[in-house]
Amino acid sequence: MGASAALLVGIGLGLQNIFSDFVSRIVLLLDSSIKVGDIIEVDNLV
Repeated sequence: MGASAALLVGIGLGLQNIFSDFVSRIVLLLDSSIKVGDIIEVDNLV
């Protein structure tokens, strides 16, 4: 029982991370502050 609970917690945390990334991308698209041709830098990656 303990192993299945740990697995479910791990899956839940992974899904939370994926969902937050998805929501932040939608917000960026709807915000229109970023347009085609803009240069974006994230974690020293351009």
